[in-house]
This record gives sequence, C-alpha cells and structure tokens, in this order.
Amino acid sequence: MKANQRTNNTQAKDNEVFCAGREAELQRLNEQLRNLAARLQSVQEEESKRIAGRLHDELGQALTALKMDVIWLLKRLTPADAELQEKAAGMKELIDRSIKTIRSLSTELHPSILDDLGLAAAMQWYGKEFEQRTGIRLQLAYPPAEAAVESAVANTVFRVFQAALTNAAQHAGASAVSVTVQTVDGRMDVTIRDNGRGISLEALQSARSIGLIQMRERVFSHNGTLEIQRADGGGTEIKIGIPLPLHSKSTTKAIVDLDVE
Repeated sequence: MKANQRTNNTQAKDNEVFCAGREAELQRLNEQLRNLAARLQSVQEEESKRIAGRLHDELGQALTALKMDVIWLLKRLTPADAELQEKAAGMKELIDRSIKTIRSLSTELHPSILDDLGLAAAMQWYGKEFEQRTGIRLQLAYPPAEAAVESAVANTVFRVFQAALTNAAQHAGASAVSVTVQTVDGRMDVTIRDNGRGISLEALQSARSIGLIQMRERVFSHNGTLEIQRADGGGTEIKIGIPLPLHSKSTTKAIVDLDVE
C-alpha cells in the first residue's frame, strides 16, 4: 500500500516537472514568435518608408517636372491650336490626379509627418484627411505637452489608429469616431470608439481576420495590451496600452475638434 502511494507520489511529481518543462518551453517559443513578429514589423515599416520615399522623391518629382513642361506648352499655344490646347489641358489634369494619387499612396505607406513632427501631429493630420475623405466626424483628445514617443511605439499607435479609422469607414457604418490618448506612470493608453454597428463575435474570434491579427501582434510586440469589444450603446471600442521607455506623468487631455468646415 505504502509502496503504491510512493509510486503515485513519484509519478505526480514527475508529471509536475514535465508540465512545468512544457510550460517553460511554450513560453520560450511564444517569446521567440513575438520577437520574430516584432522584427518583421520593423522590416515592413522600413520597407514601407523606403518605398514611400522613392514614390515621393522619384515618381512624384518626375510627374511635377512633366506638369511644368505641359504648362510651358500651354502658354505657347495660340487660339488657333484649340485641339492641342484641349489635349494638353487634359494631360495636365491627368498629371494632377496622378500626383495626388502618388501623395496618397506615399502617406498611406509611411507619413513623413510621423518622423518630422511626431505622433500627435501625425494623428491630427491624418484625422483631418480622414474627415475630408469620408465625412465621418472625428474627435481627438491628446495631451497638449506630450513628450516625444519612441519611433517604434509611435508607429504602432499610429498604425492601430489608422486601422481603426479604416474599419469605422469601410465596415462599421459609423458617422463619428472619438479617440483619447493618455499617458500615466510610463504607459500610453489609447481608446478608439465609433458609433457604428459594432464588431461581431465571429469577427473577434476569426483566425482569418488579418487586420486584427496584425493589430494584436503590433501591440504585443511592445508588451502591451489590446481590448476590442462592442461598446455600450453600440459601436466598437478598441483599447490599447503600451509601456513607454520614458515615463510621463501627464494625464491632461486637450480636445482637438477636427470637424472640417
């Protein structure tokens, strides 16, 4: 009887050791996957930045030069060249549309304002662009005297902000979005809420939702937290929290009404 009990105790301890070893191995593998995801995101951001720069510096400048040539030609055409004037004017309009498209693609890939002026300015700028493009009202609350945010964290917050607004416009049927940014005790908290139809349970649980997966991995790569849920009263609420290398004690919010006249 005692021998059986000792055997059972030994087996139980062996099982505990085995389970602990498996858990440690899983944690190690998860950490490796997180590090890989973070590295892939970093490479992706750098590649997006490089392509955006080339679009702006090479193709954008080439189109601008071509536009100047067409303007030069238009100035030298006479009323007798009506057909040529019409053709050249059409070329100028096409070039203008192409330049606008290049600028839009470049900023979608990597907005230079994020590097030049920081996260707050980039969010305000993109918010105004979003309102003009979609007609959806956006209210952004951001600390007025926020310290500079590390580039990797700023990229993650901006990409989540960008993805949430895209979802509100394309899938949620929203007419208004509110965004609140706060920092306290070395942590940046961002809450994005729309008044649309609300995210479904199926979408939350779907393993094929690439947007949600990318959002989650971006935040988790900074040891952050992510919550996505149906908001009280309708709509979708996204909350992220990311530890900051440089602690900020600010909890003040400045309301920036981005309604476009």
